[in-house]
Amino acid sequence: MNPHMHMVALDPPGLTIRRWRCLFCKLEGPLDELRKKACTYVYPPCEACGQTPECALDCPAVVAALSDKNIHVVGDLPQQTKNAIKKKGQS
Repeated sequence: MNPHMHMVALDPPGLTIRRWRCLFCKLEGPLDELRKKACTYVYPPCEACGQTPECALDCPAVVAALSDKNIHVVGDLPQQTKNAIKKKGQS
């Protein structure tokens, strides 16, 4: 599903139900409702890996960004992702 990547609140904080708007597709509604619907905006493909709306697991641009000595990644990848990377490296 194509997620809403850039949303702004239309109502101030503190309300029981706040309305939001996706700045890409202009859909409005409560956050829970927006998350159930795909964004209709067509994201251009990544210049490095060619995928859209999210990069490939082995995207060269992401690899370059995360390999910077000033970047410290916290946590661990899910086992399914590790297996996919390992399998891709074996082929």
